[in-house]
Amino acid sequence: MWDVDFDGTPDWRDPSEIPQLGMTAFKRFTLNLEPNKDNERYVTLAGYNFKTMVYEPFADTAPASPDDQRFLQCSGPFEIAPDSTATVLVGIILANWKDIFGTPDSALAQIDGTCQFIYDKNWLLPGPPSPPTLTCIPSDAQITLVWDNKSETEPDPYYDIVSDPNSPLYDPFYRQYDFEGYGIWKSLTGKTGDWQLLTRCDLYNGIVFEDTTQPDSIRIKATDNGVLHSYVDTDVRNGFTYYYAVTAFDYNEVKYDTVIDTIPTQIPKPIWFESGLVSVQASPRRDPANYVEPGKPIYEALMGNDSLVNYLDVVYSDPLNVSADKPIYIEFGGPSYTKSLMYVELSGDSVWETIPVYKIRLLDENEQVVDSASIGITLRDSLVGKPPVSFDYYLKNGFSPLNNISPIVSIPRNHMSLTEDFSIYGGAEVVSGSYPKSLLVPMKMSYSANIGLWAFRGNEYEITWQSPTGPVTVVDRSVGDTIPFKHFMNNDTTTRDSAECWCFLGGSPQNPRNVADTVVTTGPSAFRTKYIYINGGYLALAGGGPMSDTLLPSAGDQWIVKTNDTYVPAPV
Repeated sequence: MWDVDFDGTPDWRDPSEIPQLGMTAFKRFTLNLEPNKDNERYVTLAGYNFKTMVYEPFADTAPASPDDQRFLQCSGPFEIAPDSTATVLVGIILANWKDIFGTPDSALAQIDGTCQFIYDKNWLLPGPPSPPTLTCIPSDAQITLVWDNKSETEPDPYYDIVSDPNSPLYDPFYRQYDFEGYGIWKSLTGKTGDWQLLTRCDLYNGIVFEDTTQPDSIRIKATDNGVLHSYVDTDVRNGFTYYYAVTAFDYNEVKYDTVIDTIPTQIPKPIWFESGLVSVQASPRRDPANYVEPGKPIYEALMGNDSLVNYLDVVYSDPLNVSADKPIYIEFGGPSYTKSLMYVELSGDSVWETIPVYKIRLLDENEQVVDSASIGITLRDSLVGKPPVSFDYYLKNGFSPLNNISPIVSIPRNHMSLTEDFSIYGGAEVVSGSYPKSLLVPMKMSYSANIGLWAFRGNEYEITWQSPTGPVTVVDRSVGDTIPFKHFMNNDTTTRDSAECWCFLGGSPQNPRNVADTVVTTGPSAFRTKYIYINGGYLALAGGGPMSDTLLPSAGDQWIVKTNDTYVPAPV
């Protein structure tokens, strides 16, 4: 039973399916047996042997010997009203002639079934996102382009078919949301073939590729430069008309059959598509004499690290309609540990790797979320079998317009040395108590050796001792949250997702011992407490040596762990 929509009703009597005749006869003949007259051709199309007038639509078999053969594929009969047309679609099928695909005829049958399935689904195939809605705002010697984010939130309809394990097109690699970036185009005429690519922008997500099949001037390039929702064109002259378009392109993966070490294997193969050009025209002109430009935006940190406001910017999508009584809120969240599927080289093996993800949300004046973005920070050892990937930013994203303002966030990630040891802490201050400040020393570690570095915040922490041997209360002074105690060990990757915590430890930061929430002051030196760990960084408590009962903090003592100002705070 052929049931393309899986509703339990065979397609031949399913009113929801596309009516189709298919091939009603297949005829084969040589030159000397070819039907030449109209009546011979008609009865042949109807499935008859025009010489014997016997109805045998599929009686022709393979020729006994090679010869110059004619093949006739027939469909009908069907009635056509006067002055109307009927469309006949013919597919030419090619298949790999390899042992792993079975015999050539079985491979052809499989592809034929897939093609029929695609047709029955009304040509549902992988395709690009819809282009965004573009608005062009003219002003004096410039035109501002702004567009919405509907391309980013639109699911790929092809996913509904290939995500079903029972579908003949099932593809475990295909993603539902595959938007990748935008192309900004300009034309002096708006006609086909007269468009210039101004620039491209794409998600800051570690996906970098280039479509080398296209000319360099128009090809798709994903360079991790961050998505924008606005563009200002100053290469214009007042009074002239210009045409603009913003296209959306995607990036996805489909299954690809290959052989690795003589074993048939499916691996992901990248694909990408770009939407068409939807033209919007605009003409720059002088501003009115009474025009007053909107003032500079005022940034205020309501909570968190004040220095993060230095990495915010805005573009006015409609300067004449900016309302001063409608504030915009930007909320940061993270890092949180989530799972992402990473593929290992070309072997087809896949492993779940856990990586930290930073999130950002755009809220309106009523604190309702209207847009969001996220970025996963790839750890140096998280891509098994692949070279390390390093991102330059925690977050890099331009939001769609809200209240005629398009916020842009570009928070750079720290360029921490990959070769030299360093500390994320700049020192410590004893606020109360008599414990010697000189014994509180930030510890240096290498980038690759510190598996908890993802938990770095770049904020100061307040430590309050509950008793001389602990535990302690650790509070982020910028965010205000209390950092929990967890049993994190830098030499145990299974504890990596617990790195956003504090704990005491002996041994060394690279090879900790006796991880605990209280200070160990007895026993061999290697097992006594030497350090406190907080969110990716280490502070020596006794100058790097073990602590002892003769010198301990007092209950109620308070310290402040200073951040290393060399590094930009994380968007927490």
